Amino acid sequence: MDRDVQPRRSLFRLPSSLPNLWDEMEDKMNRWMGWEADTGISISEDDSNVYVEAHLPGLKSDEIDISFYQNAVWIKGEKKQEEDYKDRKFYKRSKTSYFYQIDIPTQVEESTEQACFKDGVLTITFKKNPRLQARKIALSDSSEQKTV
Repeated sequence: MDRDVQPRRSLFRLPSSLPNLWDEMEDKMNRWMGWEADTGISISEDDSNVYVEAHLPGLKSDEIDISFYQNAVWIKGEKKQEEDYKDRKFYKRSKTSYFYQIDIPTQVEESTEQACFKDGVLTITFKKNPRLQARKIALSDSSEQKTV
């Protein structure tokens, strides 16, 4: 009693000749909202500097744009399509692009940043503003305080 099992058909199935628009739209929306699972961004600091590290594989330094505004770093990168095939019809063509907006967790000095791009990793170093650094306040015993 073998029955032929027919594949289930969906009303929302796209013809195979069209790109999967839903996946593309979902990917673009996730990037726009900053919801990438692995963003490739790290922020760290030591006593005098803040470091932003962004992984941008496949890009060259002239394909990256970095801006700093209101204590946030904006990193945009897009792989330029070098080959143009006029005799081909593309249904899907991958494109490498990155967009990151990173808030710096502390105040930094203006115009002291340095950026370096090596082996697909962008490293930006900011000098902390020493006047705006947190400082410790000594705590004394409440019995020693004088009331004015």
